[in-house]
Amino acid sequence: MKELNPELIAWSEKRGSPQFAAAPIRVIIIGMGKLSKEFLQSLFLSGKSKFQNLQASIKSGLWCNRLSQFLNLVNYTLNALQHPDMLNYGPFYLHMTPAEVHPLVPQSLLELPSNGSGSPLNLPSQRVNLSSFRFLLDQLPSILCIEFSGKAHDPFEHPDLLQMVDYAFHYNGAESLIHTDGLRLDEFTDAILKSKLRTLVINLIAHRPSSYGLLSGQPFALFVTILENVKVLLHRRRSCRSKLSVELRMTIDLHNYHEIPAMIYFAKDLGVNALHLDNYLPRDITMKSDRSLYRHQPDMVKYFREIEQVYSSESGFKVYLPKLLEPDMSNYRHCRDAYNTVSVDSEFNVSACSQHQLLYGSLGKIWDEDFFNNPMYQWLRAVFSSNTDPAFAPEVPLACQVCPRNTPMLGSTHKG
Repeated sequence: MKELNPELIAWSEKRGSPQFAAAPIRVIIIGMGKLSKEFLQSLFLSGKSKFQNLQASIKSGLWCNRLSQFLNLVNYTLNALQHPDMLNYGPFYLHMTPAEVHPLVPQSLLELPSNGSGSPLNLPSQRVNLSSFRFLLDQLPSILCIEFSGKAHDPFEHPDLLQMVDYAFHYNGAESLIHTDGLRLDEFTDAILKSKLRTLVINLIAHRPSSYGLLSGQPFALFVTILENVKVLLHRRRSCRSKLSVELRMTIDLHNYHEIPAMIYFAKDLGVNALHLDNYLPRDITMKSDRSLYRHQPDMVKYFREIEQVYSSESGFKVYLPKLLEPDMSNYRHCRDAYNTVSVDSEFNVSACSQHQLLYGSLGKIWDEDFFNNPMYQWLRAVFSSNTDPAFAPEVPLACQVCPRNTPMLGSTHKG
């Protein structure tokens, strides 16, 4: 009789334990990633048809969509190291700017009313409403995380924002993250804590009013308002024992990076869960700034490594260090958005970039067959693939040459 694969025996024994059965999908995949590629392929091929039959037999709902997530993660695990231009799995992360006209929408639509009324061409609403959001998730059942952000308008300006968060959670357990300027938190504090929101990131910009004014160009009074809103939210969170993760963002430049220890102390004393330190970037995404932090600046790397060593062991608190840029990033090919992310606007146009919504050729739609392999995605994968000979790879877009997501420098997450 053929000898059983010892890896399969070990996997079978683990499968019988209650702890293994209850483990989240992602934990299972991480464990599988430690096994041999041949074993994973044989296991996947033998079980794929059974999972698909089970999925078809279950009524539409949470568990059906969980199976879609599981199969997508298995496909990703088998192909992640190859970085091919054509992928056989779907995106894990969905990025949206729900309260504003997405950069992909033609500028001629900017003057239309936000509810779509009065449109001479009967064009749909500029904002994604709850019904269209439900339709969107039906096209993306494998999504694990949804990120809501804004540039000209804060996400909380959208009246259905928290309903979207709750719907996504009940649809397939997707976790939601909201980036906010914090000015309207007082209106939504109770609703936020009652919702299924996982993470709230508040862009406080600085740790004191004077720095806030210099970095944002806004009145000092706004800093006081945001800070008070954060304190009230944290107090209510403690009262109701909410598991919501509340995090702060602050901007670091050449003039204030030496104040990072004070910023960390400020955030810890406030009681938030994490502090994101963002490298300063100019408004023009294709330009560089002398205020940004670069790796070649004297003692910069040494300073951040010392910060990393001091604060990496902080218990119950996370520090996200700023990513250092390089003067020349024309050959940097580190961004992974094209392999795991989709940005969608209110017209269901898709982009492979979560930061600048880079365009290439005609826009694709979320309902297009195999949109995750459309020309725009293939182009960006050709740009950032580690398998492509740099001599023959497409040029790195200008926006990517100054984007922190395209650098492997300091900026990893530190957990206590």
